[in-house]
Amino acid sequence: LLPPLRCALAGGLPAPLRAQMDILLTRSVFISIPVFQACEPAEIMQMVQGLVSHLALPGDVLVQEGKLSRGLYFIMRGAVAIMGPRPTITNAQHRDIKEKFDAFDADGSGSIDAAELAEAMRAFDLELSKAEAKRLIMDIDADGSGNIEFDEFLDMLLSHARFREAMGMPVIDVVEMNEGFFGEESVLTGFPSTETVRATKYSDFFLLPTAVFNKVRETNEAMGKLVHEYSQKRARQKALEKAAQPRRVL
Repeated sequence: LLPPLRCALAGGLPAPLRAQMDILLTRSVFISIPVFQACEPAEIMQMVQGLVSHLALPGDVLVQEGKLSRGLYFIMRGAVAIMGPRPTITNAQHRDIKEKFDAFDADGSGSIDAAELAEAMRAFDLELSKAEAKRLIMDIDADGSGNIEFDEFLDMLLSHARFREAMGMPVIDVVEMNEGFFGEESVLTGFPSTETVRATKYSDFFLLPTAVFNKVRETNEAMGKLVHEYSQKRARQKALEKAAQPRRVL
């Protein structure tokens, strides 16, 4: 979004002026997005004024596959990796992974800690330090217990390339981005995202919350029509992708 010269100039400005410059540049990006081209200037400014600043550390998940996006993200500084849908595992693979998990659930509690996770990974010919195992658990431990249950363990395996590779699963397409926007699929369709987006660097975004977007859409008939057409197109595409998937093997 920011050309190198503007980045250099912006770096010497006070923070408030730098933020104003970022917002002004973001306005020009809004205008370039087809669905926003039906908006009046006042509606564009309404959305620009509704932008929220968002910072991310390397590895932070911004959009999670299977969940609704918080809104439309504009990259101001930094970079992200956009990962396509996770592979579908067979029932046999599911049973094999569950058996390995249960083998290291020493107390039969239905969850494993960092030490047990490191042991479990050796069953997949992967070496993890205790520190790496703790970091993985922190990333996926939804309830903050310090342990992970099987569903969280499976989610971890399918979400990380090194684990999928160790299990002989297909490599997921990954697209690197350091400018532009993402998160529009969920915002425009109202359905959970089919992609996962992670920050790969210390990154700075502007986030257009879904509620702000919807407020403008509800009063703009032409914009609503464009959003509906986009949603229909995505629904057809998802149906074709689902039909093309191989059947599960028992």
